[in-house]
Amino acid sequence: MVAIARALATDPTLVLLDEALEGLAPIVRPRLAKGIQQMKEEGISILMAESNILHVKDVADRIYKVNYPPLTWLSDNSQFLITLPKFTNHLS
Repeated sequence: MVAIARALATDPTLVLLDEALEGLAPIVRPRLAKGIQQMKEEGISILMAESNILHVKDVADRIYKVNYPPLTWLSDNSQFLITLPKFTNHLS
């Protein structure tokens, strides 16, 4: 979280987050997710890699599932829960 604060100090237009919620205590995750949502609301673009798709479903505009190398699944956030069963078929 310190790295995120340090990045925000530079007044970025884009923030890249790699597994930002991984390893955090369950009580802390919603607080950081709320902070990510606030960044989005302030006009900061966010590119986030996350292995647990449920951590980002409330902040994502688009969700991509990458299965090295091809992209195997794409959903707009509005369709995420509808297409989730299709997505879970791709998980191994």
